Amino acid sequence: MTESRMRSRAMIALAALLLLGAACGSDSGAGGPDGGGAASPTTGGGGASPTTGGGAAGGGEDDGGGGEDDGGGGSAAVTVQVNNFLFAPSNIEVAAGSEIEVKNGNANTPHTFTVEGTDIDLELSPTDSDDVTIDLDPGSYDVICRFHGQMSATLTVT
Repeated sequence: MTESRMRSRAMIALAALLLLGAACGSDSGAGGPDGGGAASPTTGGGGASPTTGGGAAGGGEDDGGGGEDDGGGGSAAVTVQVNNFLFAPSNIEVAAGSEIEVKNGNANTPHTFTVEGTDIDLELSPTDSDDVTIDLDPGSYDVICRFHGQMSATLTVT
């Protein structure tokens, strides 16, 4: 094999590795607007319980709308963080009719909060958040990110 051909193959292999690394890299340094930091799958970030969620990611400021009831913020039964290609908490439990706040803590990566087999499909731009009312029959549902197949969680509706 000629030296030129060996160099070409080496360059192609290097380019493929760089692309693979970029596609599978994490946003571990990316934080959200409320203090940032990675939400842990075991803690839910910012003191959130793995079964109830809640709290601000990374211990940031409370953005729940202050002490007055202004109809905004703080009304969700659970907050789910989407960060570092994980849902936190990964086991989400809510009563039927409850509201879930979903926060994308990644500064560079869009994600979805998609409940399979239902019409629930939030698309979240980097650092975006949205609320969704869980009007589903009691049971267990798979939650995925349509953009990243390795991301999954379980939603239990009571």
